[in-house]
Amino acid sequence: MASNEHAYLSEPNLHNPKGLSLATNDTLCSKSNSGQLEWVSKSYIKTDTIVNTGYCTLAVNYKYPSATDNNNKAPFDMNQDYGSPVISSATVVNQGTFFKIFSPCASQDAVINRCRIQVTNNGNEESTFYVALVKYTPINSATTVYPTVLFEKEVQGLASNHIVMTTDLVVPTDFTNTNISKGDHIFIMAKAVVNGEITSVESVSNITVITELGYSTN
Repeated sequence: MASNEHAYLSEPNLHNPKGLSLATNDTLCSKSNSGQLEWVSKSYIKTDTIVNTGYCTLAVNYKYPSATDNNNKAPFDMNQDYGSPVISSATVVNQGTFFKIFSPCASQDAVINRCRIQVTNNGNEESTFYVALVKYTPINSATTVYPTVLFEKEVQGLASNHIVMTTDLVVPTDFTNTNISKGDHIFIMAKAVVNGEITSVESVSNITVITELGYSTN
């Protein structure tokens, strides 16, 4: 008499897990808090958390971190003038300059799952400023490159370097781009906001951005 116990079934006679035909690609079968089977994206199972932090004397143009060979400033002093208040391909930087920024580098293709900004600012409590998370992709034989914006967010301090303001970003709503490629370097930039007589120019901001990257590849 044939046995129907799973332990004795051959591979061709085994059935797929419940819900497999409805699940999207690159998902894993998991068990929810309520005890039900659910299919979860691989990017929420295999993750890294990266932290970018620095301080910046804000200006109208965006600034980015000093290079690692600047021993007195690197890696936290964001004192390099990008040359524009707009991050785009219209403003390029020597590739070696971006390459020498001490920044997290993606080991695989990834997506951004979660992100949090924490800041202080010693300027006017009504003033705001922008924090941008960007990526730079090394390019063979290129001498100049430009950063790609992941997000730009207007944030506010409370006129004190001892009061930390936290902003949780909504993915993907608050992002221009959530895709990270293998080898991308990820760093932060910042600029002041001028609103009539209220301005954050010349104020000092301490900035930390915590980002969870999710990997869908093996």
